[in-house]
Amino acid sequence: MPVGSSVRPKDIAIVDLFATSLVNVGDTARVSVTIESHGFDRVPVKVELKDGDKVIAEKEVILSDAEQKQVELTFKAKEPGARYLTVHVPPQEGEAEYLRANNTDTAFVRVSDERLKVLYIEGLPRWDFRFIKNGMRRDNGLGGRTSKEIDVVLEAEWRRLPK
Repeated sequence: MPVGSSVRPKDIAIVDLFATSLVNVGDTARVSVTIESHGFDRVPVKVELKDGDKVIAEKEVILSDAEQKQVELTFKAKEPGARYLTVHVPPQEGEAEYLRANNTDTAFVRVSDERLKVLYIEGLPRWDFRFIKNGMRRDNGLGGRTSKEIDVVLEAEWRRLPK
C-alpha cells in the first residue's frame, strides 16, 4: 500500500545551470538557466543573477505548470578574478518550506584580463583577411605583440614596421 499524498506539492526548481567558465574583461558573459515548476501556472517570477549579495542581472519569466523554461541572463565582465555566481528564484506563496532549497544554484566563472598575443600576416588583401581582421579586433581576449591592439597587417606593411 503506497504511503503519502497523490497530489504533487507546489514547487519551483532550478534543474540546470550553465555558465561560460572563462571570459575576458569587457566581454558579455552568459548564464543559461532551466527552471521547472509544478503547481504554478501562468505565474510571473523574477530570476536573479547575483555576484555575492549584488544583483547583476535579472529577468522575469512566466511559469507554465509541469514545463521547463529556459532563461538566459547576461552581464558585462568588468573586473578580473574568480567568482561564484548565484542564480536565485524567490520563494513563492504556497511553495513548501522544505522545497525552497532547489530555488538556488551556483556557477563558477573566471574573468581574465590576460590577452592572447596574435600576429596575423597575409600576402595579398583578400576577403578572408578582412573577415578575420574584423573578427579579431572585436575579440576582447586578443592583443598584439606590443600593445592591447592586435597586429593584423599585410606582408608589405609588415616589412615597413620597426623590429
